[in-house]
Amino acid sequence: MIIKERNDVSKKWLEDQIRNLSKPDTGVEEFVEQNAFYNYANENFQNIRDNVDMYGQIYNVLKEF
Repeated sequence: MIIKERNDVSKKWLEDQIRNLSKPDTGVEEFVEQNAFYNYANENFQNIRDNVDMYGQIYNVLKEF
C-alpha cells in the first residue's frame, strides 16, 4: 500500500510537469516561464525515476515472499 501511495506521488509530479511543459508560449514571459519549468523537470526527473525503480524492486522482492 505504501509503495502504491509513493508511486501515486511520483505520477502526480510527472503529470504536473507534463501540464506545465504543455502550456503554449506566446511571448517572452511565457517562454522564460516554460524554460524554468523545463529546467526544473530536467533537474529532478532522474530522482523521481530512481524512486519509481526502487519501489518496483521492493515490490518484486515482496512478491517473491
